[in-house]
Amino acid sequence: MQIEGYAAVFGQDAMLYKSRSTGWQYVERVDQHAFADADLSDVVLNFNHHEGTVLARTDATGLHVDADIIDTTLGNDVYKLVKRGDIGKMSFAFEVEEDQETRDVKNKTYNRVITKIRKVYDVSVVDFPAYENTLVVARS
Repeated sequence: MQIEGYAAVFGQDAMLYKSRSTGWQYVERVDQHAFADADLSDVVLNFNHHEGTVLARTDATGLHVDADIIDTTLGNDVYKLVKRGDIGKMSFAFEVEEDQETRDVKNKTYNRVITKIRKVYDVSVVDFPAYENTLVVARS
């Protein structure tokens, strides 16, 4: 049972939060060079940022994941949900080293561009991603 996808996609805006009381939007983007010096050792694949056991790697599009899913009840369930298309997105847990922030007061938008990631802790198949342009598919 293999899955493949992108836990992070470069240059794509993700609206992380919109305040109901103030109307401010909080938007984040990952720069294409953000993973250049990141510590990618011991990165595990999880479901919704919980337990997992697979490493990930980067390429020119984003944080690419190619994983052989373990034959457990959870592994089988996640694989079947991905294969059927019920779950098709990913996420990643990380520590930022450098970023750039701007505020657009007129449009009530706070923008953050992550320019350097220090460490990636996990990549996850998720049902509710922060970044909508992520992707995971099942391979046979």
